[in-house]
Amino acid sequence: MAYRKLGVDNKHRRSMLATLTKQVIMSESITTTETRAKEARKFVEKMVTYGKKGDLVSRRKALAFLHNDTEVVNKVFDDLAKRYEKRNGGYTQILKLSERRGDDALMVILKLVDEAKPEVKAPKTKNVKKKDKKENKKVLSSYFIFCKEVREKPENKDKKLPNNYLKEEWKKLSDTEKAVYKEKYTKLRDEEKKVKEQKKEERRANLMKSRQKKEKTQ
Repeated sequence: MAYRKLGVDNKHRRSMLATLTKQVIMSESITTTETRAKEARKFVEKMVTYGKKGDLVSRRKALAFLHNDTEVVNKVFDDLAKRYEKRNGGYTQILKLSERRGDDALMVILKLVDEAKPEVKAPKTKNVKKKDKKENKKVLSSYFIFCKEVREKPENKDKKLPNNYLKEEWKKLSDTEKAVYKEKYTKLRDEEKKVKEQKKEERRANLMKSRQKKEKTQ
């Protein structure tokens, strides 16, 4: 088939997609599974296209699909049609989230694209290589570790150290001293990755156990 069945019969599928379409139009953002979002976005785009046409036939088609919900149809024809007047297609976007606990279904955000804003020319800056940008990120993270350690010292616990003071102290450090904080940053980052991987493995193990239990009961 040319469309996703979504695990339901045709009538249930059409009703589900109409409901999702109404939710996207009214709230302009919903959270659902990736398969449902990909199928629902087709109908959201079609409704906006009807609204841009603005004729009686298009309004009747929109009403027929949206269960005669005049509030939703009015928003499409009066608001969204004007908002996307200069835009040819691509009225929605999908932002991926994490997997849902239990069945590992990928959750996403289906939302209407924000109204196009006029481009503002950014001030010219010196060309920075990609490697330099990565190094700057590491320095920034190591700098925050340095600030935390300085503030946690016994003599500084009751003091509110300003950011300017901490920046000056950071500049006074030698390259070898800064390298120590960089190593601490990399260790913390590696530990966070390990914790995330352990949580993923635990979820997979729990999912496998639940599946095995279902198979035994069947």
